[in-house]
Amino acid sequence: MVVETERERDGFRRRYDDASVNAAFSFENMENEGETEKTSAQVDDLTQVLTKFSQRIDFLEKQMAFMLEMDEAITRFENANGIGQTDTKSD
Repeated sequence: MVVETERERDGFRRRYDDASVNAAFSFENMENEGETEKTSAQVDDLTQVLTKFSQRIDFLEKQMAFMLEMDEAITRFENANGIGQTDTKSD
């Protein structure tokens, strides 16, 4: 489950990076050529997209941390209670 969440997070990071580059070019274009309705709308849209991607990335990182904590708690419980350990003594 953690691996799938990492993949999803990495995908969102790539899309975030792409949107950042597009936003920077759009903003630069707007500064160089003057603000138009089209470029202003593009910058606004990209800003919203970046915000959503950032929120999703943050959530996925929290989810991964939670899953890792749960795995560690389960391992501690198993170790404390002898669950999953094999008996290596010979009779």
